[in-house]
Amino acid sequence: ITKLVGVYYDNQSNDLLFPLSSFFELHCLVDDQHAVDLHNVSLNLLRDGRNYNEMRLGMKEALNLRNEFWDHLYRRANSVLRMAPA
Repeated sequence: ITKLVGVYYDNQSNDLLFPLSSFFELHCLVDDQHAVDLHNVSLNLLRDGRNYNEMRLGMKEALNLRNEFWDHLYRRANSVLRMAPA
C-alpha cells in the first residue's frame, strides 16, 4: 500500500489515474471488513500486553499514512477544480 500511495503522489499524468482510482474504489468497498479483521488481529496480539508499544506505533503510522493520503487527495481535487473552466 505504501508503494502504491507513493506512486499516486508522484504521478502527474492522468494515464495512471484510472487504475489507481479503480483500486481506491475497490479498497473503499472492502475497508469495513479490513478494519474488523485488523481489530481482531490487534486484540489477539495485545492479549498478553507485551506488544502494546509496537501496536501503538503501527497504528500511529497507519493513521498518518491515511491522513497523508486524504490530504493529498483533497489538495489535488482542489487544484483540478481551480483549473477547470468556469
